[in-house]
Amino acid sequence: SDYKNYIERKLRYKDHTLSKEKEEILASMGELSQLTYNDFYNLSYADMTFPEMETTDIPLNQANYSKLMTNKDRKVREEAFRKMYTVYGNYKNTFGSALYGNIKFNQTIARIKKYSSAREMALFSDEVSTEVYDGLIQSIYNHLPSFQRYYKIRAKRLNIQDPSMIDVYAPIIEYKEEISFEQAKEMILEALKPMG
Repeated sequence: SDYKNYIERKLRYKDHTLSKEKEEILASMGELSQLTYNDFYNLSYADMTFPEMETTDIPLNQANYSKLMTNKDRKVREEAFRKMYTVYGNYKNTFGSALYGNIKFNQTIARIKKYSSAREMALFSDEVSTEVYDGLIQSIYNHLPSFQRYYKIRAKRLNIQDPSMIDVYAPIIEYKEEISFEQAKEMILEALKPMG
């Protein structure tokens, strides 16, 4: 029937659904779940100031960081990385406290709603088991040698003797074509035509 998936999804939550009164109490706490995220966001994007860059005219901030880390000049990448994480390091206790608060909140909600862990609760709505998640992590771990080999090839291509985190996003080819918003829009619409 048309409602089969809907009903099956609702039934999956049966063991994790509390009485109406308890669910209302948890729902009223919804804003609390966002507090630590809001702290992180406000600190990162509103309160932090970053020093001026000496190797480029591009200002160091959250919006420009990825652009700086993909700069072909290693000195620009090194300066951006060092300055960005020095500023973040100055707030490590605040970030640590926010993370701890988020973990404790999620553990508490998971326990109240009868999940075996906060991780299981986080994966549940996507119908992903912890076994699948663990298998993915194990697969990544098993393939680390391939990943490391890739970065050795990158380092060789970039002619870098001592590769580090600053080189992860360094471009290995020069690509200067810029696509306007209108061009991008046309390309996407053209690509989607076969889908109706």
